Amino acid sequence: MNDQKQNIREYLYRQRGVSRDVLSEREIAEHFDITRNRARELLLELAGEGVVERRPRCGYRYVDYHTTGAVSILVLRYVVELEAAAIAMRNAVREDEVRLLLANNALRKAAAAEDFPAYSAADREFHIVLVRASSMLLGSSRHKTPPIPEGPAGLWARRY
Repeated sequence: MNDQKQNIREYLYRQRGVSRDVLSEREIAEHFDITRNRARELLLELAGEGVVERRPRCGYRYVDYHTTGAVSILVLRYVVELEAAAIAMRNAVREDEVRLLLANNALRKAAAAEDFPAYSAADREFHIVLVRASSMLLGSSRHKTPPIPEGPAGLWARRY
């Protein structure tokens, strides 16, 4: 990674909550002794990575994902998973459809019972089926699923 970009990233992180919310390209250029065009390039790269948010005619604001709230994350997850499910179902075979239906039923049952370990296991199964059905998009064979991390189900299983 570019040292200048990393330095700006660290500076923005340290400045969150210390100074005002928005920093300009001019301020960054002066602080790092670089041209304003170079500051703009680096800030746009950081905006593309989701580190900062560009506010036209105002400047750039560091995005603190710890304060964005769980609702934003859940909305984003919903949108991404909806699209992933649509793609997977175009490639799904009957076995995938049955496994998705069973996982969905298990999700509903576990949620109603507030059984978090069962919900996590059903959620993992649901996503494994999505990955398998989407395997053609991932470039892997239909019967070879990429490794999926254990996730919370295993953590809960050890705790309870």
